[in-house]
Amino acid sequence: MVYIDSFSVDISKYCSTQRYICGHMDSLSILNNQIVSVFLITMYYLFVSFFTYQSLNGSLSGKILFENSSLVIQGEVFDLQDINELDLALGDYYGKKPLRLYKSVNPMLSQGVGNYITFTDKTGQTHVVYFKLENQNSCLSLTAFVNKAVKLNKMSVHDAIELLGIENVSIN
Repeated sequence: MVYIDSFSVDISKYCSTQRYICGHMDSLSILNNQIVSVFLITMYYLFVSFFTYQSLNGSLSGKILFENSSLVIQGEVFDLQDINELDLALGDYYGKKPLRLYKSVNPMLSQGVGNYITFTDKTGQTHVVYFKLENQNSCLSLTAFVNKAVKLNKMSVHDAIELLGIENVSIN
């Protein structure tokens, strides 16, 4: 006669948690950990994007000065009377938050360099100069230049109102 003893093994003695089976994590736990990790990383970048600036694709160099009746670029003076086809675009400033209808992990705050002036000088050469505005009200420092351009018919009153607001435009 042969006697066979039955016995049972309590796996909890050999593994620290029941999610482990002989030292290996089950695939559901791995998937849950990956989903949670991706979610936390995405939330971090979404949160940080509210406080980081867009990259500056290039470098800021030189100086532009808007005077009442002239424009000085890198020391070269352009009289407003000699300028043709004047176009001025303002609206971007350092720290501006663009209106987004979607969530993005890309930096939100602007460097403020999306402003430019385009004009043709008396020799017929076209100049395009981008410049930075430090804050939302920096465009008001160009009021005298823009009003003089309107008086000399280098810029329309409508364009000046769009740039500075009707309260800052003088047509006299």
